[in-house]
Amino acid sequence: RSAALIPLGCANLPLGCYLLGSDDEGRFSADMAVDFLTHMGMIAAVCIQNSVNKERIRQLGMLDNLTQVKNRRCFDGDIRKEVARAQRAGQPLSCLFLDADLFKHINDNFGHQAGDAVLFALASWIKLQLREGDHLARYGGEEFAILLPQCDADLAMQVAERIRCFVERQTVQASDNPVHLTVSIGVATFCGA
Repeated sequence: RSAALIPLGCANLPLGCYLLGSDDEGRFSADMAVDFLTHMGMIAAVCIQNSVNKERIRQLGMLDNLTQVKNRRCFDGDIRKEVARAQRAGQPLSCLFLDADLFKHINDNFGHQAGDAVLFALASWIKLQLREGDHLARYGGEEFAILLPQCDADLAMQVAERIRCFVERQTVQASDNPVHLTVSIGVATFCGA
């Protein structure tokens, strides 16, 4: 029968609204002072914005800046969780380690910006070959690690070969030069039985 609607915003950005309703017609009215409710709304907005910022920082701490895939620290946490899950479920877990072949040659001949473009493209190409639940991380330099939950050794070898062939067919334009890349991939499988 009556309601108070308090907009929630922080730094001139709308975040939502705080809505109070009552069965009592006179509980909320236009002539009623809303200082306390407005103050509560400001506090709620700051709390929401702090939570959003904290999550953004957490997410940024898990990503490699260049490739926008997970970083090694995040991968280390993922592997612990996935090994424990594989043990509980008695399912296989495979891990691929991928290294860009002769990557130093790309940096030396085309420059580090070209090398960065190649690494970004490589991460994108790998992602295209993975399932949604797989984990891809830049492990260091030109090395990537991939966790494949519920994936036995035979299937992991097929995934590795699919990635290798796909990358081999791609080209990156770097410093006005086409750069071709090949990768080497190692496969290991943990049987969670």
